[in-house]
Amino acid sequence: MRDFGRDAVDRILSATHPIDNGVEGRAWERFSRYFLPLLRLGHVEQVSERRYRVCPPILRWHAESECASWFGARAGAALEKFEKAGRGRTERLPGHPGYPQRWRIWGSRETCAAVADELGVVFSDKPILPFFRCLPSISQALTGVSRPEPLPKGTTREDRRRLEKSGCHSLRIGNNDPWAYWWVPMDGAPPRYLPDDESICMARWHAKWRRVKGWSGSEGLRYESESKRLIVPIWSGVPLPTVVERLLNLETGGPEESEQFQFASTPPDVAVEALRVLAQ
Repeated sequence: MRDFGRDAVDRILSATHPIDNGVEGRAWERFSRYFLPLLRLGHVEQVSERRYRVCPPILRWHAESECASWFGARAGAALEKFEKAGRGRTERLPGHPGYPQRWRIWGSRETCAAVADELGVVFSDKPILPFFRCLPSISQALTGVSRPEPLPKGTTREDRRRLEKSGCHSLRIGNNDPWAYWWVPMDGAPPRYLPDDESICMARWHAKWRRVKGWSGSEGLRYESESKRLIVPIWSGVPLPTVVERLLNLETGGPEESEQFQFASTPPDVAVEALRVLAQ
């Protein structure tokens, strides 16, 4: 399903990308018509310039509070559609700037499932904890998804010296070649090739966390048990790994408005698993 989604996004981008200066206006028109609604409704997330990941909206029902949270909606874009489907039982919560908006609808499981069907989004009432417990830590996952691979021909001495240090590194051999990413483990093992955006995202997070967690006075990853808030640092260019972000959003409805990611109402056992995955 994810491969199909990526292919669909690639085809849309190819169709909307201008071939020459004469079709730029028509390209923007096609982008606005076909692709912009997907962005606004949260079907895809922008990773970097002309690079996107598939992110289908989900309406998740919370049995303890008899409400459902919608992850995937964009700022204001789906308000009319959501309120119409909710028939006066909807609530918009303050969210993190530039992040998918936080929505809530009150009602029974059957009511919320009917709303999801009307909106055309996935409905789920499954607990998040079993999924978290199945996840390896980021460092373990990187070992599984990255692979040993010879450095490409034409790698400069400077680049080879960079790859002697642990962390996530990017290489570009020729002017027209795409960027290639490599991960160097902390134990001094040889560089390992990162094959996709998700592995690059994990490597960036892991490398940044290893660098800053020992800094005095730095804002760290932590859980405040009294307020049940999971605090996650925000670093420029270093997004949360996709699966962790997705699970936390589905459990909490997304981060609140703050200078950091603050996932409120995070159960202690979910927080323990999130910290294990992100920090080990």
